[in-house]
Amino acid sequence: MSLQTALSDSVLVAETAESCEFTRLWVTEHHGARDIASSTPPVLLAHIANKTKRIRLGAGGVMLPNHQPLLVAEQFAALSALHPMRIDLAVGRATGAGPSVKDLLISDVESFSARLDQLARLLRPGRGTWPPPGLHLDSPPPLYVLSASLDGAALAAQKALALAFAYHLSPENAVPVIASYRERFERSDTSSPYVIVSVAFACAETRREARNILADFLATKMALKGIYQAASPQEASALLGAALGEAKAQMPLSFPEHFLVGDGTQVMEMIHRLLAATRADEVMLLPMSFDARLRAQMLRMLKAAGAHAGK
Repeated sequence: MSLQTALSDSVLVAETAESCEFTRLWVTEHHGARDIASSTPPVLLAHIANKTKRIRLGAGGVMLPNHQPLLVAEQFAALSALHPMRIDLAVGRATGAGPSVKDLLISDVESFSARLDQLARLLRPGRGTWPPPGLHLDSPPPLYVLSASLDGAALAAQKALALAFAYHLSPENAVPVIASYRERFERSDTSSPYVIVSVAFACAETRREARNILADFLATKMALKGIYQAASPQEASALLGAALGEAKAQMPLSFPEHFLVGDGTQVMEMIHRLLAATRADEVMLLPMSFDARLRAQMLRMLKAAGAHAGK
């Protein structure tokens, strides 16, 4: 798949999410990943925003160790000025870099807390003489902290920021981490805790079909891990074909419970159970397929299931 096709697919999914009345869509920052074409969130968000009208759009997230906080603040304040009340900014402490390019990034993971503090101050105008005048930060987006652990959630609580917890990466930590975040949150008249949990799902007309979709996705992910050193796209394609057959043969008969798999109604029920268990305010869904039309179809199925259930 070409970069152009992948970016066009992102627009298709965003348009579908908007037509199905989902609240928001976020894009990630990854570098050197064969399976993800999202290395420049602000550029992709600007394009998607021009193709949609209402849905909130955000970076989920900007990998802050790779960027100077001022540049991030200016980019997202500009996006927010162009598309008022539609832009979110979530930041993470990782680099999002694959093994082939990690040495090409000038990253400082240890500086995450200090950079987060500076970014939060830049996006909260009107506090004394900070930020300095002339920075055009008068349309700041809401700021979230990405986390799959207690450390990131503790920073979000300390700095009175919203939390986006990666349940799809760390399901066993979700309940205690979110509870700790709410307990430690530095409340004020202008801030209160807010939690989004992200969860992977696959749905189809039957649970068996949904399981097959998830199996295909996971097998492809597994196969792609073995072709980072391919010298050309042609070699990569040949290696992927061989690796994919092997990966599919290794797929388990059952999947971890933190993947939501079933028909639309079953997945909706699982979503509501997840909300109740984690006390999250919102669930962010990750449709598990490399086929954009299939991802869009899964969103439509959830919309139909929710409407049928009156949820």
